[in-house]
Amino acid sequence: AIFNNPLDFSQFPFDRHDLQFQIEPLSGYYEDFTFIPADATEEMAYELNQNVIVPEWNIGEVTFYSSTSFWIGEDEPFDRFHYTVPIERQYLYYIYKLFIPIVLIMVICWSVFWIHSKEIETRLTVTVVSFLTLIAYNYVIVDDIPKIDKLTVFDSTILLAYLYAALSSMISIFSFQHFNKTSIAFSNLDLYARFIGPLSFVVFVLVIFIYIF
Repeated sequence: AIFNNPLDFSQFPFDRHDLQFQIEPLSGYYEDFTFIPADATEEMAYELNQNVIVPEWNIGEVTFYSSTSFWIGEDEPFDRFHYTVPIERQYLYYIYKLFIPIVLIMVICWSVFWIHSKEIETRLTVTVVSFLTLIAYNYVIVDDIPKIDKLTVFDSTILLAYLYAALSSMISIFSFQHFNKTSIAFSNLDLYARFIGPLSFVVFVLVIFIYIF
C-alpha cells in the first residue's frame, strides 16, 4: 500500500517527521470494533526499528495507542488506533557536501582583504568567481534538496552566502576608492573584514545549527 503524510521540510536537511497512521472502522460503533494493543503489537514495532532500513533516514522508536472518537453528527463512539513512526534525516552527508564547501568558499572570498587595495581587479575576480561558484554549486546539488515554497535551513545558508559574497565585492570597491584618495594600502574596513567577515558567517551558520538542535 502507498500512504501519504504531510511533511514539513523547513528544517531541511535537519528535518524530523512523524509518520502517523490511524486505523478506524468504516462503520460500526465502539461495542462492535475495539482496538487493544497486544504484546505482538509491541514486538512488531520493535522489529520495524531493527529490520526496516530507509535510505537517508533513521527510524526512531515506534509508538502506538488507541482512542475513542465520535462519528460526525452522532453520539455513539467508535475506536481508533494510532501508530506513529518518527523518522530523522541522516544529515552528515549534507554537512560534508553542502555546508563545509560553502564555508570554505566564503573564507576564500573574504581572503581578498589581505590583498593590496590597489589590486581591485584581483579582488573583484576572487569575489565574483566565489559568487558564481555558489550559484553553480546550487545548480549542482539541486537534485538533493526538496523543491518547496518554504525557506529551508539550507536556503537560508546559501542566501546568506550570496549576501556575504556581494558584500565583499562592495567593500573591495570602497577600499579601492579609499586608496585613491589616501594612498593607504589597507583601510580600517579591510583590517576588520579580514577576520570579522568569515568569522561572522561561521557564527551565523552555527546559530542556525543551534536553533535547529
